[in-house]
Amino acid sequence: MRAVQVETTTGPADLKVNDVPEPTPGADDVLVEVHSVGVSFPDLLLSRGEYQMKPEPPFNLGVDFAGVVRDPGSSAFTVGQRVAGVAGWGNAAEVVASPKIWTFPLPDALSFDEGAALPMNYLTAQFALKDRGGIREGDTVLVHGAAGGVGTATIRVAKGYGARTIAVVSSPREGAGRAGRRGRRRGFDRLNRRAGRVPRQGQGAHRRPRRRHRARRRRRRPLHRLAALPRRAGSPARRRLRRRPVASPRSRSTDCCSTTSTYAAWAGAPTR
Repeated sequence: MRAVQVETTTGPADLKVNDVPEPTPGADDVLVEVHSVGVSFPDLLLSRGEYQMKPEPPFNLGVDFAGVVRDPGSSAFTVGQRVAGVAGWGNAAEVVASPKIWTFPLPDALSFDEGAALPMNYLTAQFALKDRGGIREGDTVLVHGAAGGVGTATIRVAKGYGARTIAVVSSPREGAGRAGRRGRRRGFDRLNRRAGRVPRQGQGAHRRPRRRHRARRRRRRPLHRLAALPRRAGSPARRRLRRRPVASPRSRSTDCCSTTSTYAAWAGAPTR
């Protein structure tokens, strides 16, 4: 059979499709003929050797998959049943031996592609909301990165628990795109742009308030605004320099000593 393998942890550009032996299922495994494989963030990290789990190369890539049962083993599945599954790696192959506790029935209403996109995203959302967050009906859930896979799954899972959701995206294109056009179907109650004002439902992003830009410009002092001050911190010259504008950069000299004399003379302080 064919499988997508990581031979060197140098990134996804160096992945290889190799012929490998078919797996032998264990006592608690289900042998599945794979029709679709999902691509998720752990796949990228695994290909670079940056994931929390670091299998020894070469190894098969692939976290999520969907297909039909070839050999149910000791599980309650039947031959030919549609299933989806998840594992740390190893499922990007034509045939996989998936543990039965990580294998789930796939409804006929979902395609194999949709089934391969479900486990990692939705199980992550379920674990975060229920096990970590203790979500209850009537809670409000703020979802960052709402246009992504885990983000959209979090919106749906939260709505399933009866919670109110606020979706946050990082760009107008995301707000008007996946999270905007499909937002009502996914069920969010309000869509925000990160670090911006709160827009109305489904509108996407608004422009940032102008006062934020003014404040930012005030903080970015150009170099020609720096003045050479007398040594005494409480001298009248230093206090005047704090209140009055400094000289134009065209009146400055490139020599550091003459520059000090120019500013000190302008401020009424004695030169050294």
